[in-house]
Amino acid sequence: MISLDNLTVSYGGWTLFDSISFLINEKDRIGLVGRNGAGKTTLLRIITGEQQPTEGCVTINGECSIGYLPQQMRVADTTTLKAETEKAFDEVLRLEAEIASLTCAITERTDYESEEYADLLHRLNDVQDRYHILGGDTREADIEKTLLGLGFKRTDFDRATSEFSGGWRMRIELAKLLLRRPSIFLLDEPTNHLDIESIQWLEEYLKKGNIAAITYSNPNNPAWICLEESELAIIGELATKYDAIVIEDLAYFCMDFRTPFGKPFEPPYPPTVARYTNNYILMLSSSKIFSYAGQRIAMICVGEELFNRHFPALEQRYNDSGIFGQSLVASILYMITSGCTASTQYAYAQMLKLSCDGAIDFVEDTREYARRAEKMKRIFTENGFHIVYDRDVTQDVGDGFFFTIGYGNMSGGELLVELLYYGISSISLSTTGSEKSGIRACTSRMRDELYDIMEERVKMFHADHSC
Repeated sequence: MISLDNLTVSYGGWTLFDSISFLINEKDRIGLVGRNGAGKTTLLRIITGEQQPTEGCVTINGECSIGYLPQQMRVADTTTLKAETEKAFDEVLRLEAEIASLTCAITERTDYESEEYADLLHRLNDVQDRYHILGGDTREADIEKTLLGLGFKRTDFDRATSEFSGGWRMRIELAKLLLRRPSIFLLDEPTNHLDIESIQWLEEYLKKGNIAAITYSNPNNPAWICLEESELAIIGELATKYDAIVIEDLAYFCMDFRTPFGKPFEPPYPPTVARYTNNYILMLSSSKIFSYAGQRIAMICVGEELFNRHFPALEQRYNDSGIFGQSLVASILYMITSGCTASTQYAYAQMLKLSCDGAIDFVEDTREYARRAEKMKRIFTENGFHIVYDRDVTQDVGDGFFFTIGYGNMSGGELLVELLYYGISSISLSTTGSEKSGIRACTSRMRDELYDIMEERVKMFHADHSC
């Protein structure tokens, strides 16, 4: 249905991906797995036509329709929940108008044997078929069923969309996408903000569709959203049910500072999908967990059942045993990494041992990032800024390594440039794949003597832009 041929994306002298090609066929379930910034969202945007590759092309079957759910999206604030959801039927409304026009034209004609009359009848038949396929006859019932299935109440239908938080706005967009009934779903981290009931309901739409693998970071960069146990349980259950591998990036391990995770072998324990499936790979980076300033090193933890599992495709691809763990270590990691010095490995091992022995509390050491974020957020929010990603499922987003802020109606790029005039650097959220307006702030370089300077500059910015 979709063919990607020799796609290359480059920015200046940096290549994001080089000459990739693959097909998406009917009933395929494909998972894009990679670290933050690897280009997953970029690839989806290229498939939808929202972004153009540096080289290569995308060919889409003429009868194929694509439904794209980005990580974050904007929902109009000038309408109600029901009215916004009805926008999913824009094509249905267009078809209704065409059916009325064709019916009128046919009624007025008397040349029943002419080619033009036959063409009108054929066109009317085609339009009516398309109208029925898109649910034109049942759209009111479908809207209600879909909104209720995603957790809305009937009393919400006439509420203004501006009253809903970011997570509920994502559900509005998801409802519109499902109601459009596209041939292919492209979902960019679709379970963000969804509760158990909604994900189970969503599964009914996806289990015949396009899912093969699941990946995420927890906490998330740049939003610092933390997946909760209820969400991880569903991810694990679905991974087992559909035989998908979950890659859980724990670069900021135990850094949800709202919960005291610093005591080894004592509750509370850090949340992980490994409790809920054997199909897991966990990745832990020393540079973040221990703020280790030496050579970067990470550790991969693979579930035992997955490690020892045989995959015929691996055996064929790498001409080895096809045992997942052996192929991963000997045929993949060994070949594509430059290795790491022994001293760095020993340092990481020693830090892990000291943490497990209770000799060091790396969670308390890294809590400094949360203290910095709290101070920085206060400075910004007291001067006209707002937190862009402000909620987990059940509570406000915590303080940590990153946070996101916006100012009025400024785009992320505009805000980035304006703040530079005041000596404040940042990253636009648009460069992270986000559809929201704003910037990412990082706490890693803040020092005590810088808060007064930052506050002075932010106040000047607000004074110059508050009118």
